[in-house]
Amino acid sequence: SATENFIVAHNMLNAHAAAAEIYHTTYASQNGGISLNVNPDYPVPLTNSTEDAEACERFLDFSMGWYMDPIYLGDYPQTMRDMVPQLPAFTEEQKKRIKGSSDFFTLNHYSSKYIANNPTSPAPDDDTAGWAELQLTKSSNTDIDGNLIGPQAQSTWLQMVPEGMEKMLLYVAKRYDNPAIYVTENGVDLLDEDKMSLEEILNDTQRIDFLDGYLGHLLAARDAGVDVRGYMSWSILDNFEWCFGYTNRFGMVFVDREDDNKRYLKNSASWYRDFIAADKKN
Repeated sequence: SATENFIVAHNMLNAHAAAAEIYHTTYASQNGGISLNVNPDYPVPLTNSTEDAEACERFLDFSMGWYMDPIYLGDYPQTMRDMVPQLPAFTEEQKKRIKGSSDFFTLNHYSSKYIANNPTSPAPDDDTAGWAELQLTKSSNTDIDGNLIGPQAQSTWLQMVPEGMEKMLLYVAKRYDNPAIYVTENGVDLLDEDKMSLEEILNDTQRIDFLDGYLGHLLAARDAGVDVRGYMSWSILDNFEWCFGYTNRFGMVFVDREDDNKRYLKNSASWYRDFIAADKKN
């Protein structure tokens, strides 16, 4: 139901704060750091209406602010506290422990979505409400004319929208006073790649376009002053992809599971190697 989500997240945030406290008092000599991760899409208003713009703010509050506002701002987003009567409350002691409990901001980002206001949603305390309904939002991959927000990947939830990376980083920097940010996941599985010949798989031009677009917008955000410290691509190897198993291939290295798991560099691997070398020179 809707209620348990908030209890679990509340306990997780308190546990994170306790773990961070232990780390900083016991393992500070390691010169490391501690954080937790969020995985938001970037919301694009479906129309130019004020209602859809406000729905986008709610979408970000529920997908990112729910976890990061307590850490960086000291409490849950005001929208959530206003809308969700079953949202647990932190004690003042818990707030002090949680605020500042991450040394850097870690972010997974893959795609963007159209978001619209949904005024006909059930009441937020209705435990039968779906997740989007709870936020009073509607999420869509297409605009009002049925056009995809970006080229379709193999995963139904992933459309390629490079500019969303820059906008997401700028949003994080503005909302949380420009923390050090590490993008810990970003990548793409190409449509029907599991059905291609080896030659077609290795010539993954669309993956190169994806990386070039997303990394270009990441660098644009960095040039605009966002404190981006690192980027990790998902993934080096074709891997077991959740419920899709070995069909959806995110890797820059092809794994031939029909021939003793032999590995072949896709063209994107060579591109990525050269990109990293060029960025180091700059």
